[in-house]
Amino acid sequence: MFLVNPYVLAAQDVTLIDLPFTSNINDVSSYSTPMRVVSGSPSFSTGALYLAGASTIVASGVNNNEPQLHLDLKNKLYTIEYEFKNSASGGSNNHLTMLKDATTDSINGGSIGQDISGGYRLVVSNAANTALTSPYVLGYDPATKFTFVKFKRTAVNTYELWVDNVLVRTYITTSDVFFHSSTQRALGVFFKGFYGVYLKNFKITSNGNI
Repeated sequence: MFLVNPYVLAAQDVTLIDLPFTSNINDVSSYSTPMRVVSGSPSFSTGALYLAGASTIVASGVNNNEPQLHLDLKNKLYTIEYEFKNSASGGSNNHLTMLKDATTDSINGGSIGQDISGGYRLVVSNAANTALTSPYVLGYDPATKFTFVKFKRTAVNTYELWVDNVLVRTYITTSDVFFHSSTQRALGVFFKGFYGVYLKNFKITSNGNI
């Protein structure tokens, strides 16, 4: 018989940011991350945030250059998840960019996006804006339904891409994904839909340090 030490507990997921996007851009996690409209006029439809184009941007922080220290993913195991749906066929959309200062694409901390090169596919890029190997081809038009995406860091240099609760890619890389090893930090979230995209249930959780 094995006895369980009641003082040794498994690490619990901590929600760092939780944006349902059903009717507003408020963070409902305990951190209450401030969110703002950077430009354009985002709207809400079918329980999701609608970003009409490249000029419609939502980001964390009340002001520019306002880091959110709780979103620092350096040396952490984490999961980023969200659902997206394109507004029309043929669109190429960036759904999420993690940024050092959460204000501009030029300070890129890594991104998860969707493009139409070689079919509708998901592309994960590092802090140098270089795509990780083997983008995942969805096999369907993402304008037809919401797609549930998870990107997980499971070990120091190991990452997983999940689509609709199916593991589709495992990346073994020392590449700086979401500033995981850089002296810089990914301290904000930045959402832009280049050709129109619906987003909902965006969340980042962490279950401890590596």
